[in-house]
Amino acid sequence: MLTRFFLSLSALLVAAVAVANDAPAHPLETARAGHWVFNRSTTLTGGVTKTAYSCSWVEKVADRKVFLKTQEVDAKGAKGITRPLGSVVNLDEKSPLDENAGAAIGEEEIIVKDKTLMCRKVTTIKHDALMGKVTQTVWTSRDVPLYGVVRRETVDKTGDVVAKFELIDWGLTGGGEKPLEGDAKEPGGKKD
Repeated sequence: MLTRFFLSLSALLVAAVAVANDAPAHPLETARAGHWVFNRSTTLTGGVTKTAYSCSWVEKVADRKVFLKTQEVDAKGAKGITRPLGSVVNLDEKSPLDENAGAAIGEEEIIVKDKTLMCRKVTTIKHDALMGKVTQTVWTSRDVPLYGVVRRETVDKTGDVVAKFELIDWGLTGGGEKPLEGDAKEPGGKKD
């Protein structure tokens, strides 16, 4: 349950930063069925480090709506741990999380899968009632589908990284549900 919370939180944070990319009007404007990303998310809560892996993909695009799926998967991205969760993004609606006032913006190269990605780096500082000063840095690239997030780090007031989100792999075709570990069924409920 905590993992699903962090996956949902990650999706919201990805949407918040996506607008910082001076790409098309909406970061999913160029989304096509089959686009996918494979990510690692690491959080530190109460002294406990938790790492989760997820695959997100575009299921379909219709009537200016992008149908996304996200599934928690194993560390190799080959087997599902949970069934996928779906969401729909309306390309005509402005995101309520698109403000980056006061953000420090720069560029930086990041290497993923032996490919150098030129990334836009956006750093924001917010004050949270529970955590105090929180600094979040997000690197995005137009070469990466969906929201383009290559890396995201959240640092607390003591300078410790409390959350990290990293792109492991991506593609423009073939995104889809992974079979569940130990499940004799194929994705979509079809039997072998």
